[in-house]
Amino acid sequence: MRRSLVSLLLLCLVLCLSVSGAFAAWTFSENPCDEVESLSRFKFMAWSGAEVLPDEDDTGDNHRKLIEAILNGKITNSNGTVTQLGLNSPGSYINNEISDRSSSWLGRSDTLGSMDFWERNDINNYFNTSTENISFVLYFPNGVSDTYYLYTTSEELGSGNTPVTPIGSYIEPIYRTVLKKNAQGVWEATETKVGKAKSAWYDNRITGSLLKYPSFDPKTWLETTQND
Repeated sequence: MRRSLVSLLLLCLVLCLSVSGAFAAWTFSENPCDEVESLSRFKFMAWSGAEVLPDEDDTGDNHRKLIEAILNGKITNSNGTVTQLGLNSPGSYINNEISDRSSSWLGRSDTLGSMDFWERNDINNYFNTSTENISFVLYFPNGVSDTYYLYTTSEELGSGNTPVTPIGSYIEPIYRTVLKKNAQGVWEATETKVGKAKSAWYDNRITGSLLKYPSFDPKTWLETTQND
């Protein structure tokens, strides 16, 4: 009798543990958002120097989201079709702009910026630059096909003929992220550094100096430190 009672108690204990374990597993599977969010953030932070971007409570996530969009972005249109935006999709918006600017008879250029007169509406719609309070210049040096430089800033640049920072004076912080094509042909962010660059008029390749929009010159960018 005593042995049966002990066996019954052990059986009850095992059943209780099994139910608790199942409940704990179910609770975890119902609430995966925190884990998914942290995994996504780890993916954003997976390149050298990404930690110098502003904290997430400021605009750092905006910079990271823009970097990810330049690499792999896409949007679904109202009719269900998908528009590819990033470097890792042949024929995408960014790749077409780079190709056009590198060879167009209308005027060659090695930059594409969010302040571009002809493209700013598309850029804002595709990359949410206004709502995310971020400006960028993508620099693709002539003759270089595997390394580009993306400069991002949340500093106010100005509008029209009125730059916030006088032309020729430094704007900071401006973050430079190196985008490289790896051995498998995939574009990825490899390095981010914080720095400054001189305020300049954006290079409108068609209108030239007829239309002026405040920007900065990526070729004047200098790395800085927190104490500079």
